[in-house]
Amino acid sequence: MRNKDKEQVKQYHRKWHSENPEKSKLYRERHNKKYPWQHSYSAAKRRCEDKCNKNYGERGIKFELTREDCAFMWARDKAHNLKKHSIDRIDNDGNYTVQNCRFIEFSENSARQKRYNFKVGTEDAINIYNEYLVGDTSHRKLAKKYNVSHSTISYIVKQIQKKRLDVQCEGGR
Repeated sequence: MRNKDKEQVKQYHRKWHSENPEKSKLYRERHNKKYPWQHSYSAAKRRCEDKCNKNYGERGIKFELTREDCAFMWARDKAHNLKKHSIDRIDNDGNYTVQNCRFIEFSENSARQKRYNFKVGTEDAINIYNEYLVGDTSHRKLAKKYNVSHSTISYIVKQIQKKRLDVQCEGGR
């Protein structure tokens, strides 16, 4: 299928889903029940294909799984018994392969994550937040400008908003 054809199909699907919200919800529920690993598969693939993502794409982590591989891992790891599943790479520097991946509890996977020390000073964080407030710069553009990941930009914005809310609450007492 050519790119033009793929784009037309995407546009048709977007239109159909927006015009049929109830049917769309039922479709998604059935799809998620039939293919529960699909969300994890798509999210992992997207992280690896994003060349701006310092933790995956920029490090050269490759996504070598197929949907069938994910279905196999789901059964192998009995992921249907997990409360909240997550794909984990056993070797954090290795690629996404059947041999290097497994489904585990999301909380366990979060605890295993490498914590990155972001090199953003207070002044840069304030500048990032102020540029974000103006509203004409995306997270990705800010990330490129300050040489950090877009998730770092999101983190900075959320933390400053949280602190400002805390200050307002303390001042109102």
